[in-house]
Amino acid sequence: GEENNRVKEGSRFMSKPVENMNKEKAKLAYSTAQSKFPLNNSQLSAVALSLSRKLTTIIGPPGTGKTFTGCAVASGFNSLCSDTEKVLCCAYSNVGADNFARGLKNRGLRVLRIGRATAVGDDLVEDTLEFYLRKDRKWMEAMEEAKRATKNAKNSRDSNLKTLATSAVKSADAEKMKASARIMLDFDVVVSTCIGAADAAILTAIGKAENYKPDSPLTFPYLIIDEACQSLEAATLVPLTTTRCKSVVLLGDPMQLPPTVLSSSPSLETSLMERLTRSMPAPVMVTAKKDSEDSTNTYLKTVNLSNASKGKQGAKYISANAGGVLLKLQYRMHPSIAAYPSAQFYDGLLATPEALIAEREGGADVVDAVLKKIEGGGE
Repeated sequence: GEENNRVKEGSRFMSKPVENMNKEKAKLAYSTAQSKFPLNNSQLSAVALSLSRKLTTIIGPPGTGKTFTGCAVASGFNSLCSDTEKVLCCAYSNVGADNFARGLKNRGLRVLRIGRATAVGDDLVEDTLEFYLRKDRKWMEAMEEAKRATKNAKNSRDSNLKTLATSAVKSADAEKMKASARIMLDFDVVVSTCIGAADAAILTAIGKAENYKPDSPLTFPYLIIDEACQSLEAATLVPLTTTRCKSVVLLGDPMQLPPTVLSSSPSLETSLMERLTRSMPAPVMVTAKKDSEDSTNTYLKTVNLSNASKGKQGAKYISANAGGVLLKLQYRMHPSIAAYPSAQFYDGLLATPEALIAEREGGADVVDAVLKKIEGGGE
């Protein structure tokens, strides 16, 4: 209907090249990502697309390195940023945001994690904004003054003391916002949950807060959202509307966990990424060099399933998800295990490095027996 036409029209616009992105800039970003991350063929293609389009959706089946690929894209985007431009990386959950932050840190990027210290992994506490705020002398002094003024006014009837306390608290809040903006300038990437993208510190840094306007507001021209198929559409829209970015990358998998919805409305169960992936035009693929490691689909022959590809391999899946780029090489499972989800959910497109067969010997016979039992109607 009319809504689908609007979505398709918007999708065509978003699939156009990034504003002010020329070949030289794209080549620099791609080279930066490639030098820091050992990427396979489909990952390289996904990175190349992400660095050159306004909107890219990357579909990553289990074990294909969605977050790893997202980190590579962030590295490429970072090479294009000025001092007041930052990359914003989000995930629907705190666990996802933490994984994103770890992957970025491991490759040498300076990462600032936005979020309560109690909700962040223990190994990332010293990367949080809260941690750096406690080291900011001006804010700590303002906080101490606010505490003293509040204590003096608490049991007093003197209206002047209460006025002074109110003023001290407001000054401390304003100093916190100033400190947050100063701190963000020192980092390459800011990481938060989708909802956390509307944190007061981020809004202040980009000049959207009412009580403080920084001299040099930050911008987030590049946005990457992981767990995008697990995220409610409303949650995904938070970082999109907060940043007014010029390039967006969504990572997820419509075949894995959908958004958690308690409402009976079926429209809420479809993520924004899934809707866009189904309605966007197919990307003009950038073909990278052949993978350095051989892959195998041998075990697909042992899986006799109704959902398996009939005719041209992958045609059914590609047709349903035309607007996305698929990561095709998985590293998590033995190929005999990966054969089932590959045939059942990905139309035979999911492959496995040959090296995993040698590393995980002994699993194939067990899996083959289980699959035969399932196909025979056993439990």
